[in-house]
Amino acid sequence: MVGRARIVSVVGLCSMLLSALAMPVFAAEGVEPKSEEGITLDVVRVTAQKRAETLNAVPMSLEVTTADDLKASHITKVEDVLAATPNAMFSSGSVAGAMSPYFSIRGVGSAEIETDPSVGVFVDGVPLTLIHGYLNNLLDVERVEVLRGPQGTLYGRNTLGGAVNVTSKKADPSKQEGRITVGAGNKEHFRTEVMANTPLWDGKAAVRAAFGYDQYGHVWDNDRGGNVGKQNNYQGRLSWFMMLGENTTADFSADLQKQYRKDGAVMTLADYENGDRSYNIADPLGGSITSGGARLEINHDFDSGYKLTSLTGYRSTAMDYDGSYAPVGFFNVTNARFNAFGFENFQFRDHGNFVESFGQISQELRLTSPEDQDFKYVAGVYADYNRMDRRNGLTNTWDQGSPFFPWSAKSDHATLDLRGQQNAWSVAAFGNASYDFNEYWQIFGGLRIGYDKKSYEFDASSNLGEDYIRDFWEQPGLTMVKDYDSEWDKIYLTPRGGLKYSFNEFNNIYFSVSSGYKSGGFSTSLFYNKPGFKYDEETTVNYELGMKNTFLDGRVTLNSALFYIDWRDQQVMSYDSATGITGIVNAPQSQSYGFEMDIMGKFDNGIHVGIGAGYADATYVDFSNAPGTYGGSVDASGNQQQYHSKFTGRANAGYEFELPWDELVASVDLTFRYRSSYYYDIENKLEQEGYGTFDMNIGVGNDSYEVNLWGRNLLNQAATASQTYMNGMHATHDQNTVVSLIDPLMFGINFTKKF
Repeated sequence: MVGRARIVSVVGLCSMLLSALAMPVFAAEGVEPKSEEGITLDVVRVTAQKRAETLNAVPMSLEVTTADDLKASHITKVEDVLAATPNAMFSSGSVAGAMSPYFSIRGVGSAEIETDPSVGVFVDGVPLTLIHGYLNNLLDVERVEVLRGPQGTLYGRNTLGGAVNVTSKKADPSKQEGRITVGAGNKEHFRTEVMANTPLWDGKAAVRAAFGYDQYGHVWDNDRGGNVGKQNNYQGRLSWFMMLGENTTADFSADLQKQYRKDGAVMTLADYENGDRSYNIADPLGGSITSGGARLEINHDFDSGYKLTSLTGYRSTAMDYDGSYAPVGFFNVTNARFNAFGFENFQFRDHGNFVESFGQISQELRLTSPEDQDFKYVAGVYADYNRMDRRNGLTNTWDQGSPFFPWSAKSDHATLDLRGQQNAWSVAAFGNASYDFNEYWQIFGGLRIGYDKKSYEFDASSNLGEDYIRDFWEQPGLTMVKDYDSEWDKIYLTPRGGLKYSFNEFNNIYFSVSSGYKSGGFSTSLFYNKPGFKYDEETTVNYELGMKNTFLDGRVTLNSALFYIDWRDQQVMSYDSATGITGIVNAPQSQSYGFEMDIMGKFDNGIHVGIGAGYADATYVDFSNAPGTYGGSVDASGNQQQYHSKFTGRANAGYEFELPWDELVASVDLTFRYRSSYYYDIENKLEQEGYGTFDMNIGVGNDSYEVNLWGRNLLNQAATASQTYMNGMHATHDQNTVVSLIDPLMFGINFTKKF
């Protein structure tokens, strides 16, 4: 009854809010924006529904970040786009740095790297699938679309919360151009980017190449030395366009990125609360991430107006991380206990490692109907295959072994390695259509039917063999599961439907119901006696009421949406009190409800403004066997989803004006971002208070060159980026909790020469 009452309350709020917003629309009915007079907002075209449409025409909540927006906010990564988008989140997850990234939209996300992502990321139409592949820099990008709500019909599995479309700039046969950017800043920052586009064969082909290098050095102090926060990113893309005939084109691209990071340092929460902002860690967690791929898109336009598209993609990601999970001295109490048993200089959890490799090939074939028909549709088929190999390792060390444990004389360290190998296949058929009854009413809907299959193999091993595992990791009555294999498969349906009413060409209201699906699978975890590796699929159903408006002769847009998400079988950690081991299970029910609002304006005096706000109350409805933060199990029903802020907001203002020489145009952009308080744990014990950051960009340039001064987190706001409880046997919870920090004040200057 409580859940139904909330739904009724939300629907009532939707009706009142959208009725209020509609009042000026009715008054403006029949009035079109005057494109020939004054300044208007640029018309943004998107491919959210896998066909080119204006942003205003798409009946879903989405936000578009253009190339100019990326430059104005100095956004260089996908995670920065999400952090700047209301009701979208990025977090470092349970471990600092790139080890366990968390992405969510409307509170729907996943904090477990052992599961598939809950938010899909697509680069030029090709799914990345593995969450560590999301951590790429944005190189020579045209726009980024953030689609809120489940996108299961057109984008398939693993888009429970939404999807992110990254569209790169393509090889252009109509012009020759080039660009060189060189930049530098504090924290040993250096950046360079080179791009060149050349037409070939009298405009029938073109080649485009881009290369970028980005470096951060000493971001945080470390008492033990070394560069904490260090990153070196090398990235390149080559694209080729060719006319294969009068109506057929081929678009090929290949990209590669290599990242070297030392970004996994932590300190205790007690030290952070005492004002400490330097780390004390012997070997910060870090390593390399290599990702890349290739795609071939072939389009054929029929004389009848239909378009046939073939999209073939390959993606790969390899990650190799190692280092310390805790500050120096964190496990001293534990170390002393082992030394009392005869070890010399025992170091519990001295370091860990994580190695992952992933490869995927995909194929999509789709048919798009002509644009000038009342009945429009996109229909297609999709298939992919991927292989993943993942290994988690944990190492204890000592200078001299113990006479009580003969195996300790064989080496000066002991490892426990958990390895999982997975093969996955997926096939699907999909269709999405709309029908215009007249100039006012449109009905739309679609369906995807798919089949997923996964095979999985697991093994646990140690360099010191069975004796070490028996003495160190097992107890009487508890035998470690050392090998396991199984299969999982599922046929799934993800329908979508809705109704849109257009007051005129520029103002409409819509209601939609959409669904999302996330594959089940297996967790590479430690289990005793009875294997608990397998978990089931996860689903969402999204109810959305939205409105899109254009006012003041095209100078102002206002987009708003209210939603309720029914979330079933969420894949989360559970706690087994008999063994003290965590594994992924399905929480029966969760939910999220709230709204988004985005207003943008551009005026004749050179001023442009934007305000975005989001509210999402995302909670567990039924989760009675959740892991307690400090041990044991708890009933988390009613608790807030971890890493999620209920309220997020963004406000930006800019001023652009002409200078009296060399046809220069100057601009100033200031952005404020805010997120309310959030929790890092399911029990809602580890909390980060709400905070805001200011960013600024000052630019001057013309058609030949450009200079930009930029700053991020201008007021040097301090906050934690992750918090994790690890029992180091200290006196207080704060001393047993380790945290990492958000980036401090960063600033720099970029110079760009255009050709």
